[in-house]
Amino acid sequence: MSEATNDEAQGRVLLVADEGAGVDSLRERLGAAGFAADSSDVESAPLRVAEGSAPDVVLLAFGEREGEGRLVSLARRLRTEPSSFALPVVFLFREDNRSLRSAAQHLGVDDYFAQDATAEELRARLASLLWRAESGRRSAPAVADQRSEID
Repeated sequence: MSEATNDEAQGRVLLVADEGAGVDSLRERLGAAGFAADSSDVESAPLRVAEGSAPDVVLLAFGEREGEGRLVSLARRLRTEPSSFALPVVFLFREDNRSLRSAAQHLGVDDYFAQDATAEELRARLASLLWRAESGRRSAPAVADQRSEID
């Protein structure tokens, strides 16, 4: 399967990777899975997410141990900003470790899996995640819950 263009893609992915995360290989597999993947550094990611063409999901790819704090801080920021708190966030680990799993759980990360996942696994996991996000939007009330007050 060839890399998806923005018009035919299943979704837009913003890939934020740490040093040693293998961005090129990840982008290749995301394209093969049918996703339009764009990449960003940690510092630019919040602005990219807040732009009018925000991605459907943010993938945080962990590489070297020294960069973990920056990516965890980015995930925390995405969860607290009104423009991105509902945006699906996924941690992609190079080496699974307890502290990263714990951070993912405390931050409410939507999924957590290995960077070396096949294109088929990427397609299945991201499609499922995007389906859940879309079904949540569809079932949300069109108007915020407002209580009627009787004088």
